[in-house]
Amino acid sequence: MKKVVNLSAFSLLVVLTCFRLPRISAAKLPQEEVDALQEIVSTMGSTYWKFDATSFEIEMVGVTPEPPEESERKIVCDCSFESNTVCHVTKMTLKRLSLPGVLPPQLVKLPYLQEIDFAYNLFNGTIPKEWASMNLTSISLLVNRLSGEIPEYLGNITTLTYLMLEGNQFSGVIPPKLGNLINLQTLSLSSNQLTGSLPVIFAGLHNLTDFRINDNNFTGTIPNFIQNWKLLQRLRISDIISPSQSFPLLENMQSMTTLVLRNCNLIGEIPSYIWTLTNLATLDVSFNKLVGEIPPTLSLRRLRYIYLTGNMLSGNIPDSILKSGSSIDLSYNNFTWQGPQQPACQDDMSEMNLNLNLFRSFRKKNKLEELVPCSENFSCRQYSSCLHINSGGKDISVKEDTGDNLYLGDGNVEGGTATYYYSNNDHWGFSSTGDFMDDFEAQNIRYAVSLTSSNMQEIYKTARISPLSLTYFHNCMENGNYTVNLHFAEIQFTNDNTYKSLGKRIFDIYVQEQLVQKNFNIESETNVAQKPLVLPIHNVSVTDNILEIRFHWAGKGTTRIPDIGVYGPLISAVSVVSDSRPCSNGGKKSAVYKIIAIGVAALCFVLLMAGIIWWKGCFRVILRKKEDIQIGTFSLKQMRAATNDFSYDNKIGEGGFGPVYKGQLPDGTVVAIKQLSSMSRQGNREFLNEIGLISCLQHPNLVKLYGSCIDGDQLLLIYEYMENNNLARALGYMAPEYALWGHLTYKADVYSFGVVALEIVTGKSNNNYVPNDGAVCLLDWACQLQQTRNLMKLVDERLDSKVNEREAEIMIKVALLCTNASPSLRPTMSEVVNMLEGQMDIPDVVPEPNAYNEDLRFKALRDLGQFWSRQSLDGSQTQTQSSVTVRTFSLESGNTSTAYSTDHKLNRNSDVSSSKASQTP
Repeated sequence: MKKVVNLSAFSLLVVLTCFRLPRISAAKLPQEEVDALQEIVSTMGSTYWKFDATSFEIEMVGVTPEPPEESERKIVCDCSFESNTVCHVTKMTLKRLSLPGVLPPQLVKLPYLQEIDFAYNLFNGTIPKEWASMNLTSISLLVNRLSGEIPEYLGNITTLTYLMLEGNQFSGVIPPKLGNLINLQTLSLSSNQLTGSLPVIFAGLHNLTDFRINDNNFTGTIPNFIQNWKLLQRLRISDIISPSQSFPLLENMQSMTTLVLRNCNLIGEIPSYIWTLTNLATLDVSFNKLVGEIPPTLSLRRLRYIYLTGNMLSGNIPDSILKSGSSIDLSYNNFTWQGPQQPACQDDMSEMNLNLNLFRSFRKKNKLEELVPCSENFSCRQYSSCLHINSGGKDISVKEDTGDNLYLGDGNVEGGTATYYYSNNDHWGFSSTGDFMDDFEAQNIRYAVSLTSSNMQEIYKTARISPLSLTYFHNCMENGNYTVNLHFAEIQFTNDNTYKSLGKRIFDIYVQEQLVQKNFNIESETNVAQKPLVLPIHNVSVTDNILEIRFHWAGKGTTRIPDIGVYGPLISAVSVVSDSRPCSNGGKKSAVYKIIAIGVAALCFVLLMAGIIWWKGCFRVILRKKEDIQIGTFSLKQMRAATNDFSYDNKIGEGGFGPVYKGQLPDGTVVAIKQLSSMSRQGNREFLNEIGLISCLQHPNLVKLYGSCIDGDQLLLIYEYMENNNLARALGYMAPEYALWGHLTYKADVYSFGVVALEIVTGKSNNNYVPNDGAVCLLDWACQLQQTRNLMKLVDERLDSKVNEREAEIMIKVALLCTNASPSLRPTMSEVVNMLEGQMDIPDVVPEPNAYNEDLRFKALRDLGQFWSRQSLDGSQTQTQSSVTVRTFSLESGNTSTAYSTDHKLNRNSDVSSSKASQTP
């Protein structure tokens, strides 16, 4: 790693004075400072010390006669005092010596000392309070074992411009007195165990150019006052435990070169000004909940590292982002499908020196194509019942209980910070994302590591590492149950008594998108470094021919031991074997067996679904209601006649997938006809799903489905028509911002869906159920139970005792998120789908108790209840009736869409006119 040292003319003069001219000049270091140096190194745990007070050279220091090769030992002095006859120590560097003592309070005996660098040692304890009286300008205590709270008296050293406390074990909150350090330019508190939030007084740190607090346990939101730091060039904040928060205000930071806001629960769009920061070189906003599109035109010449992993971004991938020398990771998003003809899929990416990762960057009906970006009409030529990978190494044969197995190596795969690899012949690959922070190394070097001097088995001497997320996958596996064996060996830390043994590698392991190991630490499992470990994971089910194993760094552990940028997942090898089949990597499925299997599966499925539907009562309800119009099919001719050829006069609204018309059947029945637009992404499969769901679901707020019409590309649904004022009161289903002020937001439908979802899981009506005197409705009661964390009390007691409590809890939590009083805090429907499918974590947000009584969701119901009570006492029942329809949601997930509708009536004292959209499903 190259190091660049800039020496000012004055510094050069000092060095020459101290080291080049001792014989000419009579300048000497005072004996009291010479003695102080010996006391200092003794307190720091140095067994050896030899210092030349004339040449100012450190001849011996440390716990061994010969200091480590990588160590740095230097005393710098200023000899300009008393006509160049007296010198004083101004800088002291004792770095990478693994000194085992404590920080020396005797530094106060060096009155002219300004800079200290004691990084990479084994110091215990805390920072001496004696330092608070010194005029230090720079303190680096990077990578030690310092613990306890950060001393507040550090705030008295107002001369400080550089404070590096990264890589220790400090805990507690940041002391507000650090806000007194108004001259600070660099403040790094990363990789500790700090909690709480940033002190408000930090708003006054106007001189900051480098601020890092990643890899801690901070809570709360990113404060708006950071916009005051207009000189900031590098900002790193990650892994904050917080509710959803908007993107912080950074528009004033025109000098920004590195922006890392990873895993901060950010919502909304990436602000447009981010793409205009002309000095920005690195942008990492991965693993948030950001939506929107990347601007079609980007003119940021210096932007080279872009990490947008794990968001919900959509739209096209602009050509302007694909620049030579860049690393771009767009994995785990919802971008528009990139076919082979798109620029992002061209074969000349390697010639451009461009790393582009599109793994799961879009959604398709064919999940296999999500794993193989830029493919088209992908199908498996062969299926495997086993998989063996030598991570970071070469192909190697390994003798195991099942015989000799060939482990395929990926050590020669090129690519760095945004890597996607796929073996077309064997149908497996991996995706790696992230950049090792501050390592100053080329992007193609450090993602496969090895250890030569070891007696371990060969597959444990190499490993693949990733700074953020590493996913191995196979998309042509035989369906069935498997045992996954993950092979580990910590080969980057040591077992000696040096700082290199202080490293902690902590990451999470997911198999088939399920968390199987949280905060996994290889060395904690083996008790020592450089020892093999096999982690077996049994009963791994493959149902869609896809196997996925992901290792994710969640910001925990050390990041600079033994060197800068050593952290993140590490895996030595992966082996996957079937529980029921012999190992095979090339067998095509027999056509006969495939036909038999499909036939049997289809028959079982039909019988199973018929039984379930009968058990749910769908058939019985239909048979009992012979007087109702039966669910059936209609011709397009009938629909044209019913709507006067889809006349505009009969149009009553516009739904998520097309217009809705009022029509009259030959028998006089008035219906609402939903016509799916030819531009709609709802296909035949989803159309049939809607027919099945609405015809079988029993809910008083779900309009009756009479039938359907399929004629060519014409897809129509025929619903019961709801006249004004013929449904139950809708106030309990309406978003509070609309019920109280008539302000209709995009999240109003989400709120209504949440109420209906809660009714389904509880079996109770939101309006009619009043559990006790303190709650006015079902949702009110649910919020009270949410505060006491007793949500399972909501589950319908009539359900069988074998109810899946996990699924019920997910449904309730999602319903409560949807019914948040603030529209901005409600999820989008795409997020709802992901949460219900288990593809997204559900934030566990409990309302503030002191805010409950003022909850606007229930204010209207309480007020209306009081009004009805007064009216009842007065004997007056006169009210102006008006009808309001609430469309619960229109749900879209990639190319799969399903629409539901809910209509309600609202009795209000205000005059609310009926909308043509009142019947829009």
